[in-house]
Amino acid sequence: MSARDIGLLLSVAWLVGNPAYGTALVLSDGTVPAGETVRVSVSLNAQGDDQIANTRNDIHFDAPFHILPGKNGRPDCWQVERATNIGYFSASFMPMGCMPGVDCTGIRAQFLDNEDTDTIADGAVIYRCNVTIDANAAPGAHALRCDGTLMGGANGMKVDNAGCRNSTITVLPCRGDCDGDGQVTIDELVTGINIA
Repeated sequence: MSARDIGLLLSVAWLVGNPAYGTALVLSDGTVPAGETVRVSVSLNAQGDDQIANTRNDIHFDAPFHILPGKNGRPDCWQVERATNIGYFSASFMPMGCMPGVDCTGIRAQFLDNEDTDTIADGAVIYRCNVTIDANAAPGAHALRCDGTLMGGANGMKVDNAGCRNSTITVLPCRGDCDGDGQVTIDELVTGINIA
């Protein structure tokens, strides 16, 4: 297979993972060692004349990713640039009734402007989440998927063709105590040497 063929396949794979949208929410990419936590930001990429006041989207995580509960028992996500007295940000685990850290497979996050008058600036980070990586995660690139995107404009109308761009999290091999048992084994030392 030629380099051109490989490039074409990679382009097609990217398009399948990130279909063409108009205005979209964008999950940030990141790099993190196995067993640690990476902060993922969700920002707005507005197109044309779209003025966005309300957003909703789902983030799906499979092993090796987990969004664990914060101090309030809800997903460890928080609003960034939309802290106004008329706005409301919330995040909840999915599916409904799941046990965080055990069988939850996603979150739903939404920001609602109660008056539909204030808009989110293009490029603004709306919220962030801490994403924890399993200690035994395989090194390499993994997708953090998002979908279910709905957006409303300052006029209260639904924004057509809204979407969400997946995140690529690159997992590095763990550092030292890979299984978190408080000891560094010979196997873990060998893993560290092979990384170097």
